[in-house]
Amino acid sequence: MTHTNKTMLAAVISSFFASFYVHAEKNLSKESVTITVKAEEEGSADVLSKQTIGANEIKDTPANNGNLNDYLQTVPSVRVDNSVQNGHNNGEIKPLPISINGAPSEQTAYMIDGVNVNNDIDPTSSLFDGIMGVNPNKSAEQAYFFDANMLAGITVYNNNVPANLGGFTGGAVVAKTRQYSGENHFSTSYRTTRSGWSSLRVDENAKQAMDKAIPNGFNAEFQPVYKKDFFNMVAEYGLTDDVGVVLGFSRRDSNIQQTRMLNLEGETDKRNHTRRSDNIFANFNWTPDVDQTLEIGLRYSDYREGKFYATNIDGNVSDTHQAYGSTVRWIKNVNNGTLTTTAAYDKFTDKRDSNSAQAEVINDFGSGLDFELGGYGDSQLTQKNIHLNLDYAMDSMTLGNSQHVFNLGADYRRTQYEFNRDQDVTSAIYTMFDGSKTPLVDILVAREGQINTEHQDYAIYTQDTVKWGDFTIRPGVRIERDNYLNNTNIAPRFMVNWQALPQTKVNFGLNRYYGRSFAVMKLSGEILKLSDDYIRDYNSIENLKTPYSNELSFGVNQGWSNWLISANYTFRNYKQRIVVKRNEIGGKKNDSFINGDDFNAHIYTLQISNKTPWVLGATEWNTTLGADWLNTGRANLDRALDADEMVSLDGKLMTRAQMEKEVNSNEEEWTIRLGLDMKMPQYNITWSNKVYVKAPIHSYIETNNTEQLTLYKSIDFGTHVQWDTRIRWQPQLLGSHQIYFQAELLNVLNQVRKLETGGYSSNEYGIYTPGRQLWLEVGYEF
Repeated sequence: MTHTNKTMLAAVISSFFASFYVHAEKNLSKESVTITVKAEEEGSADVLSKQTIGANEIKDTPANNGNLNDYLQTVPSVRVDNSVQNGHNNGEIKPLPISINGAPSEQTAYMIDGVNVNNDIDPTSSLFDGIMGVNPNKSAEQAYFFDANMLAGITVYNNNVPANLGGFTGGAVVAKTRQYSGENHFSTSYRTTRSGWSSLRVDENAKQAMDKAIPNGFNAEFQPVYKKDFFNMVAEYGLTDDVGVVLGFSRRDSNIQQTRMLNLEGETDKRNHTRRSDNIFANFNWTPDVDQTLEIGLRYSDYREGKFYATNIDGNVSDTHQAYGSTVRWIKNVNNGTLTTTAAYDKFTDKRDSNSAQAEVINDFGSGLDFELGGYGDSQLTQKNIHLNLDYAMDSMTLGNSQHVFNLGADYRRTQYEFNRDQDVTSAIYTMFDGSKTPLVDILVAREGQINTEHQDYAIYTQDTVKWGDFTIRPGVRIERDNYLNNTNIAPRFMVNWQALPQTKVNFGLNRYYGRSFAVMKLSGEILKLSDDYIRDYNSIENLKTPYSNELSFGVNQGWSNWLISANYTFRNYKQRIVVKRNEIGGKKNDSFINGDDFNAHIYTLQISNKTPWVLGATEWNTTLGADWLNTGRANLDRALDADEMVSLDGKLMTRAQMEKEVNSNEEEWTIRLGLDMKMPQYNITWSNKVYVKAPIHSYIETNNTEQLTLYKSIDFGTHVQWDTRIRWQPQLLGSHQIYFQAELLNVLNQVRKLETGGYSSNEYGIYTPGRQLWLEVGYEF
């Protein structure tokens, strides 16, 4: 992006003074399309600090795999990780990592029904240093992979976050599963796509590799043939006058065709790598009277990958991520306020199941083939959470000329980690000639063992929402402590909202957020020792500080005619993030944990939407426009690279860390989002459109390497425009019974852009964003 374009975009957004987000009015009728950003009560404690995607909007928004994170790309200041989303691996169904306000993806807090459900078992695969062949495969930042159709809504807190939320430096994603509404309902749907309905950009140099579709290790790097089938069902039923239950189930399958060696003669055939994501929840609500409610929630998520090595004849592998948990919440009106008591338990397990714990690597001189027999054993990584929370919200009270809503609470979490390897894992290397095997070496790859560790987190918080004349002021503080890093952290929260004119609000905030510290670091060191890997210096953990971010925000919300306009500027200063630094000591690698360099992020956002639908004949239209510009100085360097090494980028001398910041690889600086949604109530037709215009992403390649200096050249992969559309016909059959037919076309224009370069220097090829893709869906509701 040129300096001129950056300046123009910043000027446009800054001219609206950069506010938190647009507050749209509530739906005017059942037929009106849900506007992207919801209304809030004037005195709400978290006013202007969040953006909500409701159930109707989830239903109407075109999305790929239906994961929670697929819908977050509509939220300004949120970025989806481009490095794991490309057209070559379009058969995957796992949730993609997201970043909020330029923070690392693992510093996003995930909540379900008020309970933190972050998976802290090495979500970014940064701790185990390449030995994942004998450990469970890397998982994801969120423990539950819920189908978004099972949710009542998703709320993103990206600035001015209230004091009751912690455990992040970027932001919080709060999902709520469906609760009993007082009426009986049932819905079910089937959704499908396949590679034959999709378009794929493949360079000439990659066509042969794409056609062969040979796994790279366990990973299906090329996925030319796949088929996805999704099914979900949600039932809502009143058991008695004051007891109701909601049950939900979803299954998402993907079969990805790959090439596999069948026998010692080298014959191959096509077999499927499989992906399956099952999710179940049950919510019970008991409301004996108007003063109290008891909620009991059960949840379960099971994600499985069935895989094989390309040259492993009989060694199948299953990687599983499983999560289950329960929440009990009692809400009671007491002493001029509302007391909410929450108790929750969750268990997350990442498992690897192999056919064998003995691997044979064979080099056949007769046929010239290399192949494997056996496998690399079974292992399990487990995280257990106990979460207790007390929250008391006082009723509004008047003190002098002001109204106050006090809120205070306490939070306790105990997290246990466990690793188990059932037996020793060995690997033997053989040579073969005329069917006779000769052993060369027998290696103990990893020893059996069980390792445990745990930590506890404590927090207390309080805040006061003050209404004084035209001002709403919310001071608060959150105090946290853990017994792992043994740090006591004080996070002040402050926000003020001024109703300057009848349709004009001015907002200002100063806040601090303390992030996650990942006690699993200690566990990973003990796991490495089972593989005789002693490169980690875990004494360094004792002096670490908790990562945190400081926030300053300023914005304006403006109503004008039928428009709502919001603009916001947020400054984030990220400090003390935990990184791994590698040194050479006596010719041996030594990795230590340190608090890395600070970096800043400047985030400008602009959002515009209409208050009420535009009526044109038999049609009703809603429009939304969102734009953001994210400028961050974050540099993500591999631990093996020296951040202070001098390099040359486009003829300019700089450190390697400065080059990474300059290029900001694989992250768009700005994104424009346009929504255009139409309903024809008379004909039961809904047509939804989302258009994304994304800034160029940049990378760099090495052009020359000398003893004194390595030379690099930057690459600009250009902007990207993607139009996604969804059309649904939902006729009414009898009474409240409805059936619907839906077609969804992602990337209508089939515009792709290069994300990175793969292959070897003599056979390079481009890796591109996904092309056009068709989904079909049929469903029934009452």
